[in-house]
Amino acid sequence: AYEEDSDIGGVWDRASTLLLEAIVKPSVNEEFRSTVLKDIKRLTSSELKSYDYCDFDNLLQLLTVGTLHDDDAIKFIDQMIASHGGQYSRVGYIKQKIDMLHQLGRHDEAEQTIEQYIDEPKIRQLRMNQFLADKRYTEALRVIEQGINMAQDKKHYGTARDWKEQKLAIYESMGNVDEQINMARELFLNQNTLKYYQKLKYLIPAKEWPKYLAELLKEAGLVVDGGQQHVLA
Repeated sequence: AYEEDSDIGGVWDRASTLLLEAIVKPSVNEEFRSTVLKDIKRLTSSELKSYDYCDFDNLLQLLTVGTLHDDDAIKFIDQMIASHGGQYSRVGYIKQKIDMLHQLGRHDEAEQTIEQYIDEPKIRQLRMNQFLADKRYTEALRVIEQGINMAQDKKHYGTARDWKEQKLAIYESMGNVDEQINMARELFLNQNTLKYYQKLKYLIPAKEWPKYLAELLKEAGLVVDGGQQHVLA
């Protein structure tokens, strides 16, 4: 059954690609395009939609955007964004709009779209990547700090941790040892993972390490009765 599903998925991918390539050709008349789009819309409400290998929503989106004029395509994507509020797929539509605006040379609008939806972690990541590419570390840190605060407010602790790890990486790029220590310590206290312990041991001068480690383990609650430390040393 798995092999059959894989074969069907492969056929679906190839058929979708061929259909998309065909429908955007200038020689294809509007009546045919309209008929195809209506048929795909009908399939989005059929029971076939329940099969993972038949992503009719995505195909409909690609066909619609591929056949509309630029402004109409942007309006269609805006409609998809609005109709997918709170859904994971919404971010994909936002990124598609940003990419399309850049492709059209409408860079100011693309930047405005990023700012409009920067509360989405993946869109915030786009902004941060821009700053990192230009080595604008101060701006990147500001964007990350906002992301950390927002994630913590929403109790999205995994997202907050991801931002903190990127914050540590930025301090590494900057060569800021003091902030690397502060960030690695915070991450260790939150997770007690060996990675951040090793990072701290590398950064702290050897003569200061025993005292620092004792304080760190005490704060982390990794000191057992009698003052004995866990295996970390």
